[in-house]
Amino acid sequence: MQITKDNRDDLLSLVETMKERNEKEYDWTKQVIVVLSTILGLLIALKSTSSKNEIEHIIFSVAILSNALCILSGLIFLHRETATLHSLIQKYITYIKSPDANRRSELIISAPKRYYDISKVFFVIFLFLSVASLISFAIYSDQVQPKPLPSAKLSSSYKIELPTP
Repeated sequence: MQITKDNRDDLLSLVETMKERNEKEYDWTKQVIVVLSTILGLLIALKSTSSKNEIEHIIFSVAILSNALCILSGLIFLHRETATLHSLIQKYITYIKSPDANRRSELIISAPKRYYDISKVFFVIFLFLSVASLISFAIYSDQVQPKPLPSAKLSSSYKIELPTP
């Protein structure tokens, strides 16, 4: 694409808009990863040693696994953003330093790798799965009533007498 005086302002406006969108997406993803990391740490730290039953254990395991996979795919996605920016800067430096006028007329920007795009899709899928499994775990663990321990039963043979004045 040849950059002319006519389309230069439009291209600069487009680049600025894309830059703002990428920054907001990067910041949002970073904040989600921080929140998920905190939730993962709290879940692991505050979980009792044994589950009340097998279903609760499965729901908790799905919550932990989806949370961890969401964090991992989000980090890969964030790495894509920084790698793409670094690649763009390197190509722009080459473009500026090129002595050939024909070569300077085009700046070729390569598309990011396919697995980076897949990591974004996995990030969103695991984010929804993580939220759904956390909600399921909270609802299910609240509904399940623990069985009383045998030692906690009071015998009817005990009598409490109050002293008389």
